[in-house]
Amino acid sequence: MKQLAFLIKATLIVTCTSFIPLIAVPAYASNMPLATSPYFIPVSVNGGLLINQGGIIGKPFFPMGDNITGGRGQTIDGIKANSMEALAYHIHAHLSIIDKGHEIAIPAGIGITPPLQIQNGFVSNGAAYYWLHTHDATGIIHIESPVHKIFTLGQFFDIWGMPLSKNNIAGFKGKVLAYINGKPDYEPLRMITLTAHKQITLEIGKPYIKPPKYIFPQGL
Repeated sequence: MKQLAFLIKATLIVTCTSFIPLIAVPAYASNMPLATSPYFIPVSVNGGLLINQGGIIGKPFFPMGDNITGGRGQTIDGIKANSMEALAYHIHAHLSIIDKGHEIAIPAGIGITPPLQIQNGFVSNGAAYYWLHTHDATGIIHIESPVHKIFTLGQFFDIWGMPLSKNNIAGFKGKVLAYINGKPDYEPLRMITLTAHKQITLEIGKPYIKPPKYIFPQGL
C-alpha cells in the first residue's frame, strides 16, 4: 500500500508540473568574471578576440531560440520569416550584453523557428528564418534579407521577444551604457543600426568594464 501511495503521489507531481508555464527569463545564475568563465576562452588576434563559430561567448543564461513573446513565424516590425535564408543583402554585426561586469551569452537560434537542427553548437537549419537571426551563442547577428535595408537593434530584440530600454536589457535591469566599436554611444538603443561588422556592447550596472573587441571569423 505504501508503494502504491508513493506511485500515485509521484504521478500527481509529474502530471501537475507538466502544466507549469515556461519562464520567459530564467533565474540569474551566480556571477562569474569574464576572465575566469569556462565558457569564454579568449584567443588574441590582431589586438582583439577571435570569434569561434559554434562556440559560446559569455555565461549561458537564456534558453535557445526566441522568447515566448518573440518570433513564432509572424511578421515582426515588417520582417518576415521565410522558409529559406535570403542572401540578397548579407552582413554581420556583433552584440555583447554585460551585466555588472559579466558577459552574458546571446543564445543561438534567435530568429530561427523550430525544429532546430544543431551541429557543433551551430544552428544549421530550422523551419523558417527571420532576416535577423543568430546561428550560435557567440553574439554574431546574421542580417540576411531579400532587400537592401538598414535594420535596427530594436527589431532584433523584438524578434527575440526581449525588452530593450535604457534601464532594461533582456530582463537585466540597471543603468545601461552603450558602446559602438568600443566608443560610447548616446543614441536611443532601439535605433542603433545593424551595419557590417559593427560591434555593439550594452553594459548594465557597475562595474562598467572596457568593452571587448572581437575579430569576426574569416568569411563573415
